[in-house]
Amino acid sequence: MKGEDKEEIDPLLARTALAWLGDDTSARIIIDGFHNLLWGNPLAEALLEARPGVEIRSGVLFAIDPLRQPQLRDLLHGAGSRPTSCCLAQPRGEGWLLIRCQRLDHVGPGRFGLSLKVAGAGEAAVSYRHLDEAFDLTTAEHRVLTGLLAGNEAELLSALHNVSIETTRSHIKSIYAKVGVKSRERLFARMQGFRG
Repeated sequence: MKGEDKEEIDPLLARTALAWLGDDTSARIIIDGFHNLLWGNPLAEALLEARPGVEIRSGVLFAIDPLRQPQLRDLLHGAGSRPTSCCLAQPRGEGWLLIRCQRLDHVGPGRFGLSLKVAGAGEAAVSYRHLDEAFDLTTAEHRVLTGLLAGNEAELLSALHNVSIETTRSHIKSIYAKVGVKSRERLFARMQGFRG
């Protein structure tokens, strides 16, 4: 799969794609800073045909819900050598599209590698199994987040995990930043779609 206006993949892009893919069997695409599709593997092609919250129009990646397009733009702007993530609701409440993005080069508008994964609304395990992927959480942050969502306070989580309250609060602050919220209420609201 390639952008409609692209005749062939340039050699640098091909080497970049092969190095990035390795042995992975995930749905992956490469786009530029203007969201033009440069390359995609067969799994991505099949996934994108189902339009799971994003689609390719005239060789450009768009969110199906126009209100979510800024989320895609922000995903690219936040991407660096460390991956960033976002989660888009699929049309008709069919689940979530988890997108991980990493900048592949640092020249001009850039090239970005996106991994795409669909998590269905009917999967009970979606509730907490995919949060670490959706928001690029560390193991400790994931453990704290699931504890918070279970109704536990920071003090209890510190005791349960045998860490200081400062460490737990640091994890909570990092979780808020990664999820894009500033309060516990907003955190719970954002996580509501992941509840089984």
